[in-house]
Amino acid sequence: MSYVNLDGYSLRTLKVHPDGHIAALAGNDGTVRIWNILEQIQVAELKAHDVRILDMNFTEKLLGSYYFIEFL
Repeated sequence: MSYVNLDGYSLRTLKVHPDGHIAALAGNDGTVRIWNILEQIQVAELKAHDVRILDMNFTEKLLGSYYFIEFL
């Protein structure tokens, strides 16, 4: 599997929420970055694992404006 290097961040997977407003980017360092696509800003950074994240998916919208991510 290949990846893209963005200013030192090795992007391995990118998922867009079905509503098209939120994107989750994950890389080789185990960090997930959440972006608001409409405002073009990063809204969260989560250290999810000690190693790379190979894949992830959004789950259903559960509580208010919170989205949950499932790591695969």
